[in-house]
Parts: sequence; structure tokens; C-alpha cells
Amino acid sequence: MAYPFSHLFHPFSTDMSFNFKIITLLITGFLLQGCETALDISNVTLRERIVINALLNNKDQVQISVSKSTSIDNKVKPGPLLGAEVTITDDSGNKITCTYNIISEKYEAAIVPIAGKTYSIFVRANGFPDASASLSIPNTAGTKSSMWKDSTSFDSSGFPQGTLTVYISDKKYENNYYRLTIYYYDNVTTEWNVLDPPTTDADIQSQALKTEDGGIVFSDRYFNGMNKEINFLTAFGYGNGTPKFLVVNESLGEEYYKFFKSLDDYKKSGGLFQEPNGVYSNIEHGLGIAAGSSIQRDTIH
Repeated sequence: MAYPFSHLFHPFSTDMSFNFKIITLLITGFLLQGCETALDISNVTLRERIVINALLNNKDQVQISVSKSTSIDNKVKPGPLLGAEVTITDDSGNKITCTYNIISEKYEAAIVPIAGKTYSIFVRANGFPDASASLSIPNTAGTKSSMWKDSTSFDSSGFPQGTLTVYISDKKYENNYYRLTIYYYDNVTTEWNVLDPPTTDADIQSQALKTEDGGIVFSDRYFNGMNKEINFLTAFGYGNGTPKFLVVNESLGEEYYKFFKSLDDYKKSGGLFQEPNGVYSNIEHGLGIAAGSSIQRDTIH
């Protein structure tokens, strides 16, 4: 069964010589899982809508994917919607028109969103209803840099393990959401690879959602207003080179969390007599997701 999205990959900043990739969300409708009889939609009149994917953060310039919706039985991923008018406006009324980049296949603007601000996105294209959305870039959690210590314990085979600690300073009296993604540096390929280490924190284990790029997403349900330390175990053989680890610590907007939660529910739901849950969308008169995050990147040498 195909899910209504392609894959998840964490966006790296271009100033760190990483490729910037944004989630490509392809919402094609509600799929019925486990049915042996094909759904006949030959007599259904389909209305195409604009699909917007705008996952913005406080470190990278604006990139927005724009495509169009497609029918349930269409196996081909639609390409970018060319010739669209795409604008982004901040909460002070400053409006910028995005320019289509033929290489990235995204509409881009040479601005970096600011934490604490709200942005509105508007997309107009011939033959489609105008689509729009708003998103907020949350403030950073005010965390101190992540740390790693070698040989803090031993695994079941007697090999030494290290402990990587991530710090979160959570704000009181509000719901906050986070995503952590941890990478190790491969000296042979000179690339960052996802580590996905186990955490020793039982509260995080009980609620964390796994993303397809190897990260975890969770809320402050068990530590609202507290200074939180989250420990991860690093297996023997990692952390030998320089640099050793990269910790990407994100404060997520509520829309971002709802999107990840709906993806997790979608994958878990559905059976022989069940319909999968729909993927969260906050695009007015369209489909897709517009959400913001604030990023802290810690490189451990």
C-alpha cells in the first residue's frame, strides 16, 4: 500500500554543505486498506486542488513545494505546478513573491523566517481555487549544547557504550513539541548518517513518534516547564572520528506535531475492515501542510 507522502528527510542548512530537502506531501485522498475489490471511481467527478508543502525553519531560506492533487488510483507522483503565483507575508505585512527554482523544483524566497513570527502563504494558479495557509515559527527552547561521554556503561556483550545527552528548557503553561534527530559522522564516506540511538528515558520512550528520517517527535507532556535532560546510548564503534555526532534539536509548531502524529496514526490504522486515518492538512481551499520549527544544531567533536 502506498502512503500519501513520499519520504521524510531532515532539512540540513546549506551553510553546512548539506543538501536541503523538504518533506514532499502527496495527498491523494483516503485509501481503503486491505480490500481485494478495486474501487470504481469512473463516474466520480474529481476537482483538482493545489497541494502546498511549506515546512519552514529559522535557519534556512524559504522553499515551498507546490503541486496538484491527483486521484486515488493514480500511481504517478505529480510534478511541480509551474506558473503559480506564490507569496509569503510576515506578521508585519511585508510580502515577498517567491521565484520558481528549476533545479530544486520549489518556489523560493531569499529570506530566513524569524522565531516568534507568523507567516502567511498564498498560492494562485490558473484552473485551481486559490490556496492559503498560515504558520508560526516557535521560539527556541533555550537549550545548552548537547554533550557526549564515552565508556559510560557496557552492553550485553561487554563492549563500552557512550552516553549522548540532549538538553531542553521547556516553557511553562503551554504545550510544546520537539523533534530530535541524531547523526554520526562516517570518516570513510565523509557523510552524516542517521544514528537513531535508544534512549534511556522511559517517559520519552512511551510517547515518542518515529519519523522516517530516523528522528523522534514528542511533546512536553511529562516535563512541562522543566529543564529536561534526555540521554541516548551510543554503541561501541561510534564516535571514534572527528567530528563525532550531530544533534538536530527542533522546537515544533503545533501544526508540525499534528502532521507527524497523523502520519503515525495513518501507518498504524487500517485493516481488513478499516479505513486509515487521514493525513493532517491545514491548507485552506487546498491540501498539504504549512508548519514551522526552530532548530538548534550541535556538532560534537
